[in-house]
Amino acid sequence: MKKVLMIFTVLLHGAISAQESPQDNNNFQIDKGIWSIEGDVSFNYGKSENLQNYIGESTGYGFAISPKVGYTLNNNLILGLGFDYAHTSRETEREDPSDNSTNKTDHYGIFPYIKKYFPLSKKLALHVQAETRYTKYKPSIENASAEVTTSMESHELFIGLRPGISYSLSKNILMQANIGALGYNSGKSERDGEDYAKGNSFEFSLKSSNLYFGIVWLI
Repeated sequence: MKKVLMIFTVLLHGAISAQESPQDNNNFQIDKGIWSIEGDVSFNYGKSENLQNYIGESTGYGFAISPKVGYTLNNNLILGLGFDYAHTSRETEREDPSDNSTNKTDHYGIFPYIKKYFPLSKKLALHVQAETRYTKYKPSIENASAEVTTSMESHELFIGLRPGISYSLSKNILMQANIGALGYNSGKSERDGEDYAKGNSFEFSLKSSNLYFGIVWLI
């Protein structure tokens, strides 16, 4: 926990230090003292076929929603707190229908964040969100010949950056896209109340689960 707090403090200091001198009035700007309410959504769909071990195919989809509330500490610098929920499902069909299965996972997360905007024009800006995100995963497996069973529970901590782009639709409404994630992941899985697996990684990801579109309301 001390390492997490230290990294988050460094990110906050870096974001504040990056503040520029007073903004050009022709540039994108969110003024100090403004509250922001955000809502992001993500959706993905995929289909694959495996001919190595059996003739069959898998079809899956996933969606995520992420509400956030923040406060502008300085021009174009927001400190906030976010929550997210995500659901993924994958159905696998095999030659023998009794071997068909459905894997589902629900994700619940919470994350404090710092978001810095870098103006490109009066209405357009790049942004970088630094965050510390805790996520809990609850998977379940349903076989054609068995009842639904919850096999494991997983926990993940992410510390890193999420880049994106924002466009001002009006004085109080922004449209944004968050693209990818760069940072450190630490995860642990439990089965029947006992540790099952652990892992750590540092990576840059552009997968669809890290692609969010949303609206920001400034008040």
